[in-house]
Amino acid sequence: MSYLGGRAALVVAVLLLLVGAQVVVGYGPIPGLLALGYALAKLDVPAALDRRTGRVAVAFVVFTALAAGWVALTLRGIEPPFVSVVGGPGGGVSLLPPLAGIATGLAYCCGLLLALRTPVGPALSAVLSPMGRMALTNYLSATVLFLLAGPLLGIDGTDDLPRIVGLTVGILVVQAVWSRLWLRSFRYGPAEWVWRCLTWWRRAPIRGRAVGSST
Repeated sequence: MSYLGGRAALVVAVLLLLVGAQVVVGYGPIPGLLALGYALAKLDVPAALDRRTGRVAVAFVVFTALAAGWVALTLRGIEPPFVSVVGGPGGGVSLLPPLAGIATGLAYCCGLLLALRTPVGPALSAVLSPMGRMALTNYLSATVLFLLAGPLLGIDGTDDLPRIVGLTVGILVVQAVWSRLWLRSFRYGPAEWVWRCLTWWRRAPIRGRAVGSST
């Protein structure tokens, strides 16, 4: 998709998100999310975020309201209107859950960007930076931890929101600590090191801090 411009890539991303949610429940939107990230990069959105604090704040309010509305409906057991691009009434897969998930993720990202521009920003960056350098490792380990700990905590569906939030926060705390400790002795996280070895087609050095690392 490297030949696509930003606007064309954005259209492709939206189509993949709509169709993907219908094809494979849960993992279907992932190709669309990857395409969306590419489109936003081509549109120079990441570079513009530093100059658009007001717009980030507006986006935070909008996405937070959408996510909060979905949570409120879920907690009250209210069935939202069925929205689908495939199938007739009662057919296909509802688009609302994946769209609510995307809105929640965007609200989190916008809120984090705003928090980094406050007096607590440096401390927050010191905590999150090691986790970001080990993003792939932390993503994979969080999946494993959630699959192992979820059944032990009695989590058997998305309606167990308090337990899900508690487990998520607990995993983030563990990862924040162990990422910092790991990077004191190693340049990359385990999964990041394996990925570098595969892409470089040679054994990458892993011992010792990366040059310029402050962790």
